[in-house]
Amino acid sequence: MFRGRYKSILVDEKSYLLELVRYIHRNPVKTGLEVPESRTLAPEVNDIILLVCSLYKMNLHELLSSQRGVFNEPRNVAIYLIRRLHQDTLHQIGEHFHIHTYKTVSSILCKMNDLLKHDKYLKRKINTLLTKATSHQEI
Repeated sequence: MFRGRYKSILVDEKSYLLELVRYIHRNPVKTGLEVPESRTLAPEVNDIILLVCSLYKMNLHELLSSQRGVFNEPRNVAIYLIRRLHQDTLHQIGEHFHIHTYKTVSSILCKMNDLLKHDKYLKRKINTLLTKATSHQEI
């Protein structure tokens, strides 16, 4: 896969892009290389939580606290980012936030996805956090 001269190709059709992605992910297996899973490249859960605390100017106790019927945006943002970046299971995310049922985590993620469709301010915050969280991955 990495042999020969560098070649640049314009990809203008989705079907061709899909073929390239398949090639990239299948070929390393054939040559003995390993493509790391996104979760191994993702920032640690604690780093994500600290980033959210920093952006919202709050401490860990405030982030982890929940009150029935009260929307805790920072907590929900942290849960959303952990799921998106680290791809933890609902149960694992629940353990980080002392949530006892995976259904609660699922509800939070659904609510965040709905909010992100309409709330540009929240979307901007998420993008800022994503940029900061993934900046260590740049070469």
